[in-house]
Amino acid sequence: MVHYVNSFSIDLGRMEEFEVVTITETVTIKDLTFESLHTYWKAVTTGELYLPFDDPDINLRSDYAKYKQAKNLLATEDIIDIRKKYGLSLRSFAKLLGIGYSTLSKIENGVVQSNVHDALLRLASDPHGFYTKLVVPKSELLTAKELAKSEKVIKDMGGATFR
Repeated sequence: MVHYVNSFSIDLGRMEEFEVVTITETVTIKDLTFESLHTYWKAVTTGELYLPFDDPDINLRSDYAKYKQAKNLLATEDIIDIRKKYGLSLRSFAKLLGIGYSTLSKIENGVVQSNVHDALLRLASDPHGFYTKLVVPKSELLTAKELAKSEKVIKDMGGATFR
């Protein structure tokens, strides 16, 4: 079934009808080459292809997700879930991990993490290890509210015995 969308085209300076098309393309990320199905909007009047105006990163996210899966790296959603399960802000979680806020932000937005960052995030997914190896020794990096919330979450998970 053919799907169409109507949107304003800056290139054409008017409303345009676009056909949503998928094209199989060869993608190379770092050391891995693979086939990937990409979504584009094809202008009905000109035939020109555009990235979807409502989600121009759709193909990039899909490619990175395939790369992460092939390289056995944590998925973006899993990384976000690890941080959120402890009730920590992005900045506080990055401080505890000993990585930059902007690095963690990029990783949570889909950039492929290094193997070192992936290992840190996998270690942080264990409540007991996270609490005893990161939260306790670095508790001064958290606000009292963040510390209390993290302790409660970890205790509810049965992950740690507190001081």
